[in-house]
Amino acid sequence: MKKLCFIFTLLFWIFIYKLSFLEKDTLSSKRNLTIFRDGEGIPHIYAKNYDDLFYGLGYAQGQDRLFTLYFKKMLVEGRVSEIFGKDAILLDL
Repeated sequence: MKKLCFIFTLLFWIFIYKLSFLEKDTLSSKRNLTIFRDGEGIPHIYAKNYDDLFYGLGYAQGQDRLFTLYFKKMLVEGRVSEIFGKDAILLDL
């Protein structure tokens, strides 16, 4: 179970988190907003007003915490074993 969790976390880190900051996010034309991630993955949000700034903050947090939201959804629904296999059946019960 620990080995599987480690592999899943590593794959998540490499494919979703680390690749997400290689490009600059520019959101819809209605919002004057740019989100840039530096080499450490820290978002830098540039906006013209507070509404756009807070929208960008929520957008960046959503990107960073997508797996946590997905895992909690699966935990509440009793479907964690779909991700981690037979070792997690006790969590589903």
